[in-house]
Amino acid sequence: MKENNFQNSIPFSEYPRPQMKRDSFFNLNGTWKLNGKDILVPFPPESQASNFNGKINSDLEYTKEFILPDDFRNQLFQNNSKKRLLLHFGAVDQIATIFVNDVFVGTHHGGYLPFYFDITDYLTENSAKQTIKVIAKDTLNHLFPYGKQKKNRGGMWYTPVSGIWQTVWMEIVPEIYISKLKIVPDTKGFDLFVETTNCKLLQKDEDFDFCVKISVKWFLCCLSFCKFAVQKCKMSLSVLDVAGVVLQNLLPQVAAVQMHIDFCGANVFVAEHGLYGAEVGAPLQQMGGK
Repeated sequence: MKENNFQNSIPFSEYPRPQMKRDSFFNLNGTWKLNGKDILVPFPPESQASNFNGKINSDLEYTKEFILPDDFRNQLFQNNSKKRLLLHFGAVDQIATIFVNDVFVGTHHGGYLPFYFDITDYLTENSAKQTIKVIAKDTLNHLFPYGKQKKNRGGMWYTPVSGIWQTVWMEIVPEIYISKLKIVPDTKGFDLFVETTNCKLLQKDEDFDFCVKISVKWFLCCLSFCKFAVQKCKMSLSVLDVAGVVLQNLLPQVAAVQMHIDFCGANVFVAEHGLYGAEVGAPLQQMGGK
């Protein structure tokens, strides 16, 4: 079998998520075991790039031993630490059951969407090595979308893509962190929907549960000054963190807005700062925005 060009490197080592990029990032792509034989993740076993030369059944058992980076261990295992470790899968086709250190963590159904689990409580502090096991079941069940895949390809049917086929990675987050973002722009501004892990009063729009909605509107004017209108929905979250980073990244050359909402949802004020006047920083770090 022809080998690929990733033998001495980690394939797709770049940060895998366009939004909510955080400084803590540990890529788990590379050599795993699949049914006892080496495979290069995240290539599916049917792919020549995976270097897998074993039999491909409907039941696939992946295992990976890894050692947490020192900075991860220091953050997770220091006294009174409230940091959490999230294990992300870009996609696993079709049903994935996850174990960490031989303890069941959870199951995900569907082969096309990313998912993650909080695995902090499954780590072994007094052991350097940790183990992940993924049991993937891919029967091309008609209950799940599978496109034009077929075990015996031919005609209009393609070779299946089974098991892990997107990046596997980890990140550290605070105890309370932003879990979802949705930005809806229009010609007058944009709406920012945010969901956090301490959200208790979920609201809904068409397809997103959210805790905070920030509406930012601007008026066409000279570059030296613009006005923003901000609306806040029920949630004990500092909007300075969320709006500050959005304004800083999307609107770097216009006026910014400083907002604060305390964690009881009572104290609210809005102040205009003028050109390049956004003040963001520590609260954003605490929420895990970076």
